Amino acid sequence: MKMGKHGLEEAVVEQRKQALKGVERLVVKVGTSLLADPTLADPNSQIRKRVAQVVEQVQTLRMNGKKVIIVTSGAIGMGMVRLGLKSKPKEIPAKQATAAIGQVLLMEEYARAFKAHGVPVGQMLLTRADFENGHRYLNARNTLATLLAQGAVPVINENDSVAVEEIKFGDNDNLAAQVCNLAQAQLLVILTDVEGFYDKDPHKDRSAHLVPLVSKITRTIINSAGGEGSNVGTGGMATKIQAARTVRAKHKMMAIVDGHRKDGLLKLMAFEEIGTLFSANFTRAGNKGPFGQKR
Repeated sequence: MKMGKHGLEEAVVEQRKQALKGVERLVVKVGTSLLADPTLADPNSQIRKRVAQVVEQVQTLRMNGKKVIIVTSGAIGMGMVRLGLKSKPKEIPAKQATAAIGQVLLMEEYARAFKAHGVPVGQMLLTRADFENGHRYLNARNTLATLLAQGAVPVINENDSVAVEEIKFGDNDNLAAQVCNLAQAQLLVILTDVEGFYDKDPHKDRSAHLVPLVSKITRTIINSAGGEGSNVGTGGMATKIQAARTVRAKHKMMAIVDGHRKDGLLKLMAFEEIGTLFSANFTRAGNKGPFGQKR
């Protein structure tokens, strides 16, 4: 068994490379945990640094001919920072108002960072209803296509200031998966605060191993993520597995990458051995383990 430079099987490294090298359009989802942390002494400094870090990578990909769409969390978190709140509001009107304040600040940061590169951004706020109504779906798809054609970067978030339970996604992992399908992108990259998908909870089990390639979402994977009925909070691993299932159903891919790495996205797209890739294009023949085996 030949191994790559970071200990992965060469066959896995090659499969990941072959899957990723044809990607021309991708969606990058940025998690709240990477942006707004109201408990920090200077949260605004972190927000600006992290947004700039994402934008630098996105711009590098754009300069290499990629079309990139950003789905960003963080509106409520940034609203909390602006209002001086240390915990998330519990009442729906308070949450929606906090999101309304934070969304303005969030877009200001993306607009500022892209302006340094001479790139315009276009804000889109969506809810589940936009994907379930045929006319609204087509309008959203046409807007995305036009923004990309005009050289702009679409920056999308859920419309938390007006959404109610009946039309909410509730987490941006699943929103990003729907956007990936809407935009006819080949890949969804979720930038989060973990290295990738592990076969066990790394916080509870020291024997947990990072899974570099998932070619079939089995019951074992669902259970490792906390199960379908898990109480994992918004943006937890269970929602990421749901997102992977959504994009793979449309023959697309998803990757989970540590967003704290300043070049994690670029390393993934340069075929380096980083994060976890959920591939929709091939299976790992002969795999004896639970990840990718035929069942």
